[in-house]
Amino acid sequence: METVVIGFIILIIITIVVARLFPVTTIYEHERGLLYHHGKFQALLEPGSHRFLHNQYHITKLDVRPSSLSVSGQEMLSADLISVKFNLVATLQIKQPEHWMHSHASAQTVVYNDLQIALRDVVAGYTLDQLLADRSEIAPQILELVQPKAAELGASISDVQIKDFTLPAELKRAALQQAKVQRETAAALEQARGEQAVLRSLANASRMLDRNPALMNLRVLQALDSNKSNTIVLHVHQSNNDQTIDRDFTQPEV
Repeated sequence: METVVIGFIILIIITIVVARLFPVTTIYEHERGLLYHHGKFQALLEPGSHRFLHNQYHITKLDVRPSSLSVSGQEMLSADLISVKFNLVATLQIKQPEHWMHSHASAQTVVYNDLQIALRDVVAGYTLDQLLADRSEIAPQILELVQPKAAELGASISDVQIKDFTLPAELKRAALQQAKVQRETAAALEQARGEQAVLRSLANASRMLDRNPALMNLRVLQALDSNKSNTIVLHVHQSNNDQTIDRDFTQPEV
């Protein structure tokens, strides 16, 4: 009985010693592990549980999920020397963790600076009018410039989007004033077209009355029918003696 107890105690001691000397490091699915032996890189560890001698090996875990890298408030000059402000966001993912970790002290800072430089280079080739008209073409050009540099660091940039494009305050006011003038001009042109259509209609009606005098009688009857007053004055022209006779017709009370 004592032998069993002693053996059980020894087993517990060995388990504790092994656990301390060879601790378990768990690498999750979205991570990769960098294994170092006395400071020297040995291997890239895949997700799972790993045991290595505590004093001789070290594991650095790195998240390899896609992440957003935002470049905000970048003021730059267009080709016609007008200051504009851009905000963009890029999707960054680490593809080669060992290159990403060892190539630079802060690889993400390098990618951020590359995005800034690419944005300035692309915007400098456009005038303000071209930026307003072709803003959708800026992001693909930036992506084309930064992808090779990101690949050298062991990462991939899969997408670049322009979040915001801001003009100086004085240009905003000028744009609003121009839009207001354009709306007022369009309204004036529409009113002029309407007046022209009315005048054209009146001119056509006048020509029809000249060619068809009987239409005047129909118009008079229409006026009599729609008039709500009691007295109507008609100017009747008699063709027999070329005299104009004014007669008063009294509409009976309804």
